[in-house]
Amino acid sequence: MLKAINIKWDTDGDMEVLNELPTELIIPDDLEELYKRKEDKEYALEEIADWLSEDTGFWQNGFEIEKVITKEFVEDDLYDFFSDKMETGDAPEIERVGRYPDMYVTGDNGIVIDCIGGKQIRLIIQVD
Repeated sequence: MLKAINIKWDTDGDMEVLNELPTELIIPDDLEELYKRKEDKEYALEEIADWLSEDTGFWQNGFEIEKVITKEFVEDDLYDFFSDKMETGDAPEIERVGRYPDMYVTGDNGIVIDCIGGKQIRLIIQVD
């Protein structure tokens, strides 16, 4: 999950409005996906800036991006990593990558990697 933090709102000096505006907002999934792509980072920042203005009705004079580590975030990154390796052929021993949320007794999320020869790797994602 990504958040826009330390948002510096342009309220033309209206302190009452400034005090009511959020200092951080969770970035929507579609903009987060755009931000994750290295080649689109600059464009993504422009889109996030536009979204902040549209969401609140006020322009901003700067913000920072913060990654919030959740087990879903870690699972997504690992799943994407192993799937990409399989699809590009960089890991020819991987036959399939699957997600199995809430499959484990601990309630943790999981990823199962099926490998050549019937071998299987199970990753349990737990973020404390």
